[in-house]
Amino acid sequence: MKKIVQTALVLILSFLSVPILCVTALELTADPEKNVSAPVASGTVYPQEKEQQTGENLAKVQEHCVPVYLHEEDRVEKIDIVTYLCGVLNGEMQPNYEPEALKAQAVAAYTYLMYQYTDNYETKREAHKDAWICTDPSHCKAYLSEKDARASWGDAWFDKYKDRVRNAVTETLYQTMVCQSMPINAVFHSLSSGKTEAAKDVWEYDIPYLQEVDSSFDETAEDFLSEKSVSLEEFKNTLKNYDGTIVFPDSGDPAVEITRSDSGGVLAMKIGGIEIKGTQVRTLFGLRSANFTVEFSNGQVLFHVKGYGHGVGMSQYGANCLAKEGKTYQEILQHYYTGIEFTEMNIFEQKKEG
Repeated sequence: MKKIVQTALVLILSFLSVPILCVTALELTADPEKNVSAPVASGTVYPQEKEQQTGENLAKVQEHCVPVYLHEEDRVEKIDIVTYLCGVLNGEMQPNYEPEALKAQAVAAYTYLMYQYTDNYETKREAHKDAWICTDPSHCKAYLSEKDARASWGDAWFDKYKDRVRNAVTETLYQTMVCQSMPINAVFHSLSSGKTEAAKDVWEYDIPYLQEVDSSFDETAEDFLSEKSVSLEEFKNTLKNYDGTIVFPDSGDPAVEITRSDSGGVLAMKIGGIEIKGTQVRTLFGLRSANFTVEFSNGQVLFHVKGYGHGVGMSQYGANCLAKEGKTYQEILQHYYTGIEFTEMNIFEQKKEG
């Protein structure tokens, strides 16, 4: 553990020793209505929510820059931390969600950034072109700049919710979820299938803070259920292209055997003498999640699907439901990330301490 921490500090100090010019797209304003945190659970210490950053404090924050690889433009840009996190929230969560849900997302996004830098920087350094993180949602997290958000949502919608997004970021800035004093891999998804998935059932390695938890609120979402229909011929051809050893019967529908996780996600699908991971089936047929059933009918194959996303970590829809029930962002995060603690991790100030 000491070696990991020392390595992370060396990387941080060496990188931050280079003068950097930040790109700042959003200004900060005071929040007229401060949210009051719920009582702290015994044995847990929460960092205090931050006042809005203004004046001298704002100038300091704007010096805290994140090198981000903009994958669509194939270039690295140094973006101040508040602007970057606002961009992640713009890209990852609906801006009209409850303030406490947006705060939970902001903490998850910052924690994920810290995890990528302290744990995965060297591993992903080449792919990120020496940046800390990228804007490819299939690789890291989505990012939507103010310009792109306005183009996507329209000026009226953006202006209506921009303060809500910005306040969620500034009021939780630098708060980090940790396990054994290290930032966690704070993954999240849009909508679970009623329970989140344990990491071991999706990625085949167990992570103590990414376990199955209840998220039955998600079943109330309008798009909780979805369907995908393909012809039997397309179904067979897709699987043959994936694995040429598959054998289908000369007539009739193929037999399918499915094994599931405790949360209901498909671990594996056996068909035609081969076994395919549920996550691979999702990718092959463009399903919204890996929690599905397969129905054969009149030359068609119909997938019935629950939820949206990989199902691990925080459900964004579930987080919003918990916020509507009066839960604080800390309580939301503790619900979805088992056994985590909170700390303030401002790696930008370590340059001065060094």
